Amino acid sequence: MGKKRKGNDEGGFLFIFIILLIIVALVAPILIIVTFIYHTLMAAKIKKRLSGTMSDFWLNESEKKLFKQNTQNLAEVTNIIEQAIQSGLKAGISVNLDGAFSARSNLGKEIRLTLEKYEPMKDNLILNLSSLIDLPIKRWAVFNSHIENGRSLIMAFIAWLSSWLYFFLKSGKKNFMEILNPYIGMITNIFRGQDKQISITSNDYVNIGITTLIVIATYFISSIFFGNSGENYSPKPEKVSEENVDLY
Repeated sequence: MGKKRKGNDEGGFLFIFIILLIIVALVAPILIIVTFIYHTLMAAKIKKRLSGTMSDFWLNESEKKLFKQNTQNLAEVTNIIEQAIQSGLKAGISVNLDGAFSARSNLGKEIRLTLEKYEPMKDNLILNLSSLIDLPIKRWAVFNSHIENGRSLIMAFIAWLSSWLYFFLKSGKKNFMEILNPYIGMITNIFRGQDKQISITSNDYVNIGITTLIVIATYFISSIFFGNSGENYSPKPEKVSEENVDLY
């Protein structure tokens, strides 16, 4: 009983895998072309304003101003928190199990109120600064993604054409449309009458499966190879700091 159920599960997974493979095989060429056009247009739009320097994706003037203000505010808030903690320690105020100062004395209550007010402010300032610190890198990463995907999709499309050319030459068929017939058949046979079905052989399914796997593998390998292609047009920015915020 257990072996039969295991066999059914394996058969079910295989069936699902084949269905997914067929779906990917059918949409792959169209998806490659559409997404390639999208990434190419988006990359071209960004390229127009690039100078090839670190300033390409750097903070603008209002963002620099906000970064400096948040940095200053963080220093002030941190100082207030540290002074409150030090005053509590010097006064010998006891600390509860949760790490908070005891509120049994007036000074303890004052310190707790100070910490309750300024610690959330500190957390928000750190969060805001973190987003500004990484903002140039994130902007560059979006551009780099368009370049990387555009090039990887070209390679995937070349892999798709090359695979079908190989199967065309290997099969000895008379014209290239005969190679595409299985694709057409998988899409249109469900709408055709029994006498008008396009013939699809087991070899056709094997060829489609192999081609699809080659396309997928080519795309991911190319993505690794072209991982930092954006640097050919603009250098990857540094993290923003007090030292470099006004350099670019």
